[in-house]
Amino acid sequence: MISNPVSIIFFLDDKRNPNYPTGDTYIVARTFRQALEIISNENFIFDSWQLDHDLGTDAETEQKLSGLDFLKWVVENKLERWPPHKISVHSANYHGRKNMEAYIKQVEEKLL
Repeated sequence: MISNPVSIIFFLDDKRNPNYPTGDTYIVARTFRQALEIISNENFIFDSWQLDHDLGTDAETEQKLSGLDFLKWVVENKLERWPPHKISVHSANYHGRKNMEAYIKQVEEKLL
């Protein structure tokens, strides 16, 4: 098992940049596809995730994909990658944020 010397945070947002507090390392994904690649990489062990809802249009499928789509993909394909500490949603899309927060709560209740 890899031991992280600092907190590693997964940050998913198509536009915003993370705030970089001292001592934290961010791995940033700008698209749904980048997010899948990063989360599938076993070399990264994330302490937490910071997610946006609206991710724009996927270049490959031409579909609008969201942070909720990402969460559902993780549950279906890589549940072992669910972070142990915290998932936060920073989306300006009120309904998207609420839907993501409800889904996160539902998944975490099942994991307990």
